[in-house]
Amino acid sequence: MACQFLPLAGNNIHPLKPGSNPVLRYECGDSVSFTVFESIVDFNHLTGNHPRGCDEFYTFAPHLPPAIYSENSVSCPVLALQVTIFLGQGLCIGFVTHRVVADASTVVSFMQVWALINRSKPNGADNIRELLAEANLLPFYDRKRVPVLVICALAWVCSVKTTTLCGEDVGDDDPEYFGFVADCRGRLNEPLAANYFKNCVAPGNAVLKHGVVKGSDGFVMAAKAIDEAIKETVFSGRGILHGAEKWLDERWKLVERRQYGLIGSLRFDFYAVDYGWGKLKKFEPLFIDGGGCFYLCQSRDFEGCMEIVLSKSRVQMDAFTMISKEILDGLLP
Repeated sequence: MACQFLPLAGNNIHPLKPGSNPVLRYECGDSVSFTVFESIVDFNHLTGNHPRGCDEFYTFAPHLPPAIYSENSVSCPVLALQVTIFLGQGLCIGFVTHRVVADASTVVSFMQVWALINRSKPNGADNIRELLAEANLLPFYDRKRVPVLVICALAWVCSVKTTTLCGEDVGDDDPEYFGFVADCRGRLNEPLAANYFKNCVAPGNAVLKHGVVKGSDGFVMAAKAIDEAIKETVFSGRGILHGAEKWLDERWKLVERRQYGLIGSLRFDFYAVDYGWGKLKKFEPLFIDGGGCFYLCQSRDFEGCMEIVLSKSRVQMDAFTMISKEILDGLLP
């Protein structure tokens, strides 16, 4: 497996010399941190669909090994894996990647390749190459149209209204941001292959005043703002990488701002990852904890449907649930 994703077994090397650029490098002898634990925690509770405490899951997520300092550089590992076994119940595969080495598409590809090799048990590197050449590891085919824009608008409005309901003091003129990323691979002048390795995404942001988002027309206004932001990011005609040299500066300007956003995609099907033990029972994205983003992925059990994962305090989650039900009741006949 490492032969197919060598950069993940390597290190992100930061030269200490001023003006030098970091480099992602694999050298002979580099490896990936892999840990195996055994747990007596209730597996059915962890994989249930009821609200659960975020802190319950961190035990099952690995940490990247510490950086290695030398005279001329700092080397940072980019991947760590952990398998936790629940005897007689199941297991959990936890992973963490350095943001610089992989976006969501690359991570999904890695997990699917690992699972395919594990359940197929190929004999030698040549068989692995043949196996992967025949496999469709990135299912980018169109499924039934799902109104992702509607889901984004709903999540944004409910999140903003939740802060008000929970007593947070926010002025009506304060800006609210909703962020997303667009895959650049097929949108460049010379399109890249769908399985192009590393990050290849462009950021986008919708912005509205707090009073507008929480107002009576907030849902419609939020949907329009997100739609316009998508068009500006992806379909402006200037190229999806237009202004890329300013992206980091623009991102830093938003650090102290009120931000929500979408992570994930309906193209990414973690539940299709099969190590030979059957379909995953539950996928939990811990990286959304503590932030304003929600995670979107294909449903485990229903074709053409989606799963939405949120991370909020108990009080905020209860408020979010109540507000979303009120909005949906008003939209549905």
